[in-house]
Amino acid sequence: MGFLAKFSDRLVNVMSGQGTTVDRRSAAAYVFNAVTPEQSEAAYRTSWIVRKLVDIPAKDMVRNWRDWQAKGDVIEKLENEERRLRVKAKAREALIASRIYGGAVIYMGTGEPDPMQPLDAERVKQGGLRFLRVLTPNQITPGSERLDPEDDFCGEPDYFEMRGNGGARVRIHPSRILPFISQRVPGGSYHHHALGWYWGDPVLQSIRDAVVNAD
Repeated sequence: MGFLAKFSDRLVNVMSGQGTTVDRRSAAAYVFNAVTPEQSEAAYRTSWIVRKLVDIPAKDMVRNWRDWQAKGDVIEKLENEERRLRVKAKAREALIASRIYGGAVIYMGTGEPDPMQPLDAERVKQGGLRFLRVLTPNQITPGSERLDPEDDFCGEPDYFEMRGNGGARVRIHPSRILPFISQRVPGGSYHHHALGWYWGDPVLQSIRDAVVNAD
């Protein structure tokens, strides 16, 4: 064992150089290199390790699902609606997409003519929720961040915009969107996600070096 000494409240080893100016780690620094959506998707589609790291936790999150606490006839109606809308499958799909891209959303379709109007749950009767659709950041983008602290949607986008293949654009009120954010970026971060301020980091961002070494 080398000679150990304590200077300025830190441990140094003069034999190995640990903690001194000749310590090779003293030149090391963490640098943020954003994983792009294309890189993350390519890794998911080509690396069995990445696919398992993405899929298994997402599937485990919805495996047991949930138990309703209500009267029997009410529970039956709720479960029938969940099966009709495929809620469990849609949640799993959104979780997987968010882990690949850093985020995804579920759009709640009610058939109302103007999706920019706030969703009023009181107006949605049984069967009024027509479908749930999972959208990735490649299909939907957030607008500007709401900054009014008295706003119910403070910190959320003022709208979402869905883009069609033909160039058509539809704006959607945030109350109609259920967001799934993977690894959230710290507030006030110096480094935004490659897709913008709203989304988080893909799972691959923090495990890329380990996965590449394993592959």
